[in-house]
Amino acid sequence: MNVLEAMAGQDREALEAMLADGVVFNSPATAYEGREQVADVLAIAGGVFRGLAASREPATIGPGETITLIEASVEGEPLNGFLLERTDEDGRIAELTILLRPLAPLQTAIRHIARGMAEGA
Repeated sequence: MNVLEAMAGQDREALEAMLADGVVFNSPATAYEGREQVADVLAIAGGVFRGLAASREPATIGPGETITLIEASVEGEPLNGFLLERTDEDGRIAELTILLRPLAPLQTAIRHIARGMAEGA
Protein backbone atom coordinates (compact mmCIF):
# COMPACT_ATOMS: atom_id res chain seq x y z
CA MET A 1 0.00 0.00 0.00
CA ASN A 2 1.27 3.49 -0.80
CA VAL A 3 0.40 6.82 0.81
CA LEU A 4 -2.27 7.69 -1.78
CA GLU A 5 -4.00 4.34 -1.28
CA ALA A 6 -3.84 4.76 2.50
CA MET A 7 -5.29 8.27 2.20
CA ALA A 8 -8.06 7.18 -0.16
CA GLY A 9 -8.94 4.35 2.24
CA GLN A 10 -8.68 6.70 5.24
CA ASP A 11 -6.39 4.07 6.75
CA ARG A 12 -4.85 5.96 9.65
CA GLU A 13 -2.98 2.89 10.92
CA ALA A 14 -1.31 2.33 7.55
CA LEU A 15 -0.46 6.03 7.31
CA GLU A 16 1.16 6.03 10.76
CA ALA A 17 3.25 3.00 9.79
CA MET A 18 4.59 4.85 6.73
CA LEU A 19 5.45 8.09 8.50
CA ALA A 20 8.62 9.01 10.38
CA ASP A 21 8.18 10.40 13.91
CA GLY A 22 9.10 13.95 12.89
CA VAL A 23 7.37 13.92 9.50
CA VAL A 24 6.43 17.26 7.95
CA PHE A 25 3.45 17.60 5.60
CA ASN A 26 3.47 20.74 3.48
CA SER A 27 -0.15 21.04 2.45
CA PRO A 28 -1.57 23.72 0.14
CA ALA A 29 -2.85 25.54 3.25
CA THR A 30 -0.23 25.07 5.97
CA ALA A 31 2.46 22.76 7.31
CA TYR A 32 1.71 19.93 9.74
CA GLU A 33 4.33 18.22 11.87
CA GLY A 34 4.55 14.92 13.69
CA ARG A 35 3.27 11.45 12.91
CA GLU A 36 -0.08 11.78 14.71
CA GLN A 37 -1.07 15.14 13.26
CA VAL A 38 0.05 14.27 9.74
CA ALA A 39 -1.75 10.89 9.83
CA ASP A 40 -4.91 12.68 11.02
CA VAL A 41 -4.89 15.30 8.28
CA LEU A 42 -4.03 12.80 5.54
CA ALA A 43 -6.85 10.45 6.64
CA ILE A 44 -9.32 13.35 6.76
CA ALA A 45 -8.14 14.58 3.35
CA GLY A 46 -8.68 11.08 1.99
CA GLY A 47 -12.33 11.39 2.94
CA VAL A 48 -12.64 14.77 1.23
CA PHE A 49 -10.95 13.88 -2.06
CA ARG A 50 -12.95 11.54 -4.28
CA GLY A 51 -11.07 9.28 -6.68
CA LEU A 52 -7.69 10.21 -5.23
CA ALA A 53 -5.10 8.39 -7.31
CA ALA A 54 -1.86 8.68 -9.19
CA SER A 55 -2.33 9.83 -12.76
CA ARG A 56 1.20 8.68 -13.62
CA GLU A 57 3.68 6.31 -12.04
CA PRO A 58 5.91 7.86 -9.35
CA ALA A 59 9.24 9.15 -10.63
CA THR A 60 12.45 9.16 -8.61
CA ILE A 61 13.94 12.65 -8.61
CA GLY A 62 16.76 12.16 -6.13
CA PRO A 63 17.97 9.87 -3.36
CA GLY A 64 14.89 9.01 -1.31
CA GLU A 65 12.70 11.45 -3.25
CA THR A 66 9.78 10.69 -5.56
CA ILE A 67 7.20 12.81 -7.30
CA THR A 68 3.79 11.51 -8.32
CA LEU A 69 1.23 13.31 -10.44
CA ILE A 70 -2.16 12.98 -8.76
CA GLU A 71 -5.81 13.63 -9.45
CA ALA A 72 -9.01 13.73 -7.43
CA SER A 73 -12.25 15.65 -7.21
CA VAL A 74 -14.07 17.62 -4.55
CA GLU A 75 -17.83 18.09 -4.81
CA GLY A 76 -17.62 16.95 -8.43
CA GLU A 77 -14.91 19.45 -9.37
CA PRO A 78 -11.62 18.00 -10.64
CA LEU A 79 -8.26 18.66 -9.00
CA ASN A 80 -4.82 17.75 -10.21
CA GLY A 81 -1.33 18.29 -8.95
CA PHE A 82 1.56 16.41 -7.44
CA LEU A 83 2.75 14.60 -4.35
CA LEU A 84 6.42 14.95 -3.46
CA GLU A 85 7.73 12.40 -0.94
CA ARG A 86 11.09 12.29 0.82
CA THR A 87 11.98 9.24 2.89
CA ASP A 88 14.46 8.91 5.74
CA GLU A 89 17.23 6.34 6.12
CA ASP A 90 14.68 3.83 7.49
CA GLY A 91 12.44 4.19 4.43
CA ARG A 92 9.71 6.07 6.29
CA ILE A 93 8.22 9.24 4.87
CA ALA A 94 10.02 12.21 6.43
CA GLU A 95 8.43 14.94 4.31
CA LEU A 96 5.42 15.19 2.01
CA THR A 97 4.31 18.09 -0.14
CA ILE A 98 1.02 18.18 -1.99
CA LEU A 99 0.21 20.95 -4.45
CA LEU A 100 -3.18 21.00 -6.19
CA ARG A 101 -5.06 23.14 -8.66
CA PRO A 102 -7.41 24.79 -9.63
CA LEU A 103 -7.99 27.18 -6.76
CA ALA A 104 -11.78 27.03 -6.30
CA PRO A 105 -12.09 23.28 -5.61
CA LEU A 106 -8.85 23.43 -3.61
CA GLN A 107 -10.40 26.07 -1.34
CA THR A 108 -13.48 23.86 -0.92
CA ALA A 109 -11.25 20.93 0.05
CA ILE A 110 -9.30 23.06 2.53
CA ARG A 111 -12.55 24.12 4.24
CA HIS A 112 -13.73 20.49 4.53
CA ILE A 113 -10.34 19.33 5.86
CA ALA A 114 -10.20 22.19 8.39
CA ARG A 115 -13.70 21.29 9.58
CA GLY A 116 -12.69 17.63 9.92
CA MET A 117 -9.57 18.57 11.90
CA ALA A 118 -11.61 20.82 14.22
CA GLU A 119 -14.21 18.09 14.81
CA GLY A 120 -11.48 15.54 15.52
CA ALA A 121 -9.78 17.77 18.10
